[in-house]
Amino acid sequence: MYQLLKHTADIGLYINASSLEELFKESFIGFKKIAFISYSATLHEEKKISVAGINLEELLVNWLNEINFLLITENIIVDRIKSMEIEKKKRNYSLEAEIIYSEMINSEFEIAMEIKAVTFHDLTIKAGTSGFSTKIYFDI
Repeated sequence: MYQLLKHTADIGLYINASSLEELFKESFIGFKKIAFISYSATLHEEKKISVAGINLEELLVNWLNEINFLLITENIIVDRIKSMEIEKKKRNYSLEAEIIYSEMINSEFEIAMEIKAVTFHDLTIKAGTSGFSTKIYFDI
């Protein structure tokens, strides 16, 4: 579950999930809801992406910035996450995901707002008895 948060020149999400992978997947769903009013595609392809971070917060920012990078530079709209694995290594965290995407040319969409970047403002990932939660803000 995600909830929109308002902030001056930014927009944010509050995300609550039962696992880290679900937290990262929900952050993607929230990102897409902020970026697009509507979206549909008929031609889909698969791609693997990997990101790393020194902690979970950096991993989340890098994950969402990678989704945004694909959108802005490669004209790729990520439709959904097929699989995701988050792993703690010796000195960092890694995320491996298989995404289902379409190119903008093969999609019908209406952009709600351009996300310039994902920020570290007020970002903490908290573990609780019912799972994980976070607040994350996007520079718009």
